[in-house]
Amino acid sequence: MKPYKNFFCLLAATIFLVTAYKTNAQLNMTVNSLADDEYAYPYDDPNTPEDESQDGICNDEMGRCTIRAAIEESYNISQSVFLTFNVNGTINLTDVLYPVDGSVIWADNAIEMSGLNCFELDNNCQIEGVKFNNTAYNAVSIIGYNNIIGPDNLFLNGYIGLIVEGDSNFIGRNYFGIDTNDVLGPNQIGIMVTGSNNTLTTNFICGNQAGISISEGSGNVIKECIIGTNVNGEPGLGNQIGINIAGSDANLIGGELLINGNIISGNTVAGIIISGVPPDNYSVGNYFFNNIIGLDFAALFAIPNGNGVVITNGARVEFFGQNIISGNNQSGVHIFGYDSETLSYGHTFAENYIGINIVGDKVPNGMNGINIWGNVEDVTIGTNLSGQHLPNIIVGNQNSGISVSSQFGFDPSKILFRKNLIYQNDNSNLFVSAQSNNGLLPPYSLSYNNNTIAGICDVPGALIDIYRANINEFSPSAYEWLGSTTVGNNGVFSYEITNPQIEAVSLTATTSTGNTSGFAYLELITDVEKDDNNIPTEYFLSQNFPNPFNPSTKINFSIPQEEFVSLKIFNSLGEEIAELVNETKPAGNYSVSFDASGLSSGVYIYRLSTGASVQMKKMILNK
Repeated sequence: MKPYKNFFCLLAATIFLVTAYKTNAQLNMTVNSLADDEYAYPYDDPNTPEDESQDGICNDEMGRCTIRAAIEESYNISQSVFLTFNVNGTINLTDVLYPVDGSVIWADNAIEMSGLNCFELDNNCQIEGVKFNNTAYNAVSIIGYNNIIGPDNLFLNGYIGLIVEGDSNFIGRNYFGIDTNDVLGPNQIGIMVTGSNNTLTTNFICGNQAGISISEGSGNVIKECIIGTNVNGEPGLGNQIGINIAGSDANLIGGELLINGNIISGNTVAGIIISGVPPDNYSVGNYFFNNIIGLDFAALFAIPNGNGVVITNGARVEFFGQNIISGNNQSGVHIFGYDSETLSYGHTFAENYIGINIVGDKVPNGMNGINIWGNVEDVTIGTNLSGQHLPNIIVGNQNSGISVSSQFGFDPSKILFRKNLIYQNDNSNLFVSAQSNNGLLPPYSLSYNNNTIAGICDVPGALIDIYRANINEFSPSAYEWLGSTTVGNNGVFSYEITNPQIEAVSLTATTSTGNTSGFAYLELITDVEKDDNNIPTEYFLSQNFPNPFNPSTKINFSIPQEEFVSLKIFNSLGEEIAELVNETKPAGNYSVSFDASGLSSGVYIYRLSTGASVQMKKMILNK
């Protein structure tokens, strides 16, 4: 009996292994029909004892292998399917399909699918080469993990192209809202992500109201995508919002390598919006590296977003490093909080190019390089007080390089900016409103003697940063960080200039709490040199400094010969407000102070009139 016992044990083991192998094997099926009608289901012939709807052979009642018959046959026997197609055309689905875990849908660009919903995936599935068009809700939903969407899927003219609720999925080399011929087919949302640790890479995302929307979840990566334009940098392909992060934490947009960055350009409202959903969540600790925001693929010419980056609604501790944020219609970066609940804080900007590209060409943002409004605190732009982070280059923007302003009844505070290069911005390089940063004044009572700058700061212990400025630039500038010194207990500081070629400097004060002042400015020429100026060869009216100002400013002008001079101030209605000069003066260079203590905020015009010249400029009083 023992030999028989061994035989039956071996037979049982063999049956178990064969059954297990069959259970885990993948079916191979080829769809030969575009139908999805009432007959398009796995068919069980009532005239046979077998259940043909579970035999692993794709046949519906009409003898066809439809996509629904294939996927549901696979589901009936709990085996994944590798699904191909030998037909071309459109499948109008009547209901959503649920592929078994591990299934592959490989359409080879031959199949277009439409319907209310097309696929819902659990785990380890792949969809490749399908054109999803005119889906009423979403084309594909992912609720599980380790699925692959791509390459070469198209998601067009739907409500949501792809929903990613699960974790650790890969979405690569697909088209959302645009086809391979750059023809738009907008979705409301290209990709919606609510899961964690998903990777989105090398996708083309154009024409949608929101290209990518990330809410909830954390740790997702978006890299090497083109969002709002194409590889040729064509305009008119933008989403309204390129990337919208609302209530999601610790996502990485771009990467540490230059090639990992995204092109986020041409989006009409903003390239990137980061906002919390207070008081429930706040979008904390997202990272943005090596992205091009507002320019073409080669970072040479502008493809403007509305704003480059918007941070609001309580978003916290966002980090931007090594990005190019230039060429946008409004500000490169706009940070604001508008009530007590939407306080935004903790952001860092380091090593970014703002208003310029990496070869030094100006590609200006239409307003400010970095604009900070209202209830915003603890923002570091450049190097912090511990010496961490490298500075930004902020050049050529059409209003201010950095602007920090009171708005909505709130005053920004702890806005720190150090060691950045800020110059040739059109209106001012650095503007800090009077109430911002706890009302910290720039250094004052500046003097220069024996190669040493001396001055006063109201906060003992504050750090004074000194920058090389351009003597011919109307607004104090920062072409090079020269060094720093500390304010003594008596409020006095000094700093030695070792380079005799430096003609002018700009200075800021930064307190230990992280408030930085606006620029102070000093020309490094002695009193004797001032008296020995050459007679000017032309009429010249300079831009007032500082500008904007509160409450006083200086106006410099030059006349090449003796004659009658009039210098008058007018309001925006053309009404004369003040007359600063009204007399004959010899040839020379002059400086006149204007005190606007009794005037309201606004734009004013100053006019220099002589017998041979009339010149006018605008200035801004900001109280």
